[in-house]
Amino acid sequence: MDFIFDPSLVLYLPLYKLDSASFMSRDAYGHLCTVTGAVWQLNGSNFDGVDDIISLPLSFDTLTDLTLEAWINNPLDGDSVGMVWGFYKDATHRIGIFTDRTGGAITAELYIGSVKDVSSDAAPVADTWYHVVVLLGTGGIKMYVDTVAQADTDTSTLSFADIAGMTEAQLGKYVVADTANVWKGKIGEARLYSRRLSVVEITHNYGVTKWRYR
Repeated sequence: MDFIFDPSLVLYLPLYKLDSASFMSRDAYGHLCTVTGAVWQLNGSNFDGVDDIISLPLSFDTLTDLTLEAWINNPLDGDSVGMVWGFYKDATHRIGIFTDRTGGAITAELYIGSVKDVSSDAAPVADTWYHVVVLLGTGGIKMYVDTVAQADTDTSTLSFADIAGMTEAQLGKYVVADTANVWKGKIGEARLYSRRLSVVEITHNYGVTKWRYR
């Protein structure tokens, strides 16, 4: 499935077919992505939970709404938080999706001076693929897991003005200098939109990609 014709698609990384030390994202912007340690497999990139990351330059200066979307699979065999991917400006200005490796819920976090986060209704099952979608911005934070809206939400309107100047995105962790909160598991593909997707669009994206992970 080719997503690049959506003008709001800021980033598209089909990691199941991107195998090299560096590659261009498959969207209209062609972001240069640098791979450090993450190992390509048939259904995505595998991250070791120690130092594997994929990084790329990405600016948030003009965005007001976001959708983060990814297929993820976590072995849940560690003892700390694992960051799926995130965007970092400084210690109190960041965005991320993470899971607790010991079985905690999937959580989306927006930290702009103070933390706002929402979590999935249930903890993930080890070594199981999940389609995670997070909507941010106008209307607050809302999460969908395998197209199902999760009960936990934050309805306050969120402004990204405070993260203007954020210049980097990372899959595998979200705090540039942090060596602890790194992801252990697989990421099959990831997308970032400069708007909030509708339920119909979320369901469509799930439907046309799930065959790779089910």
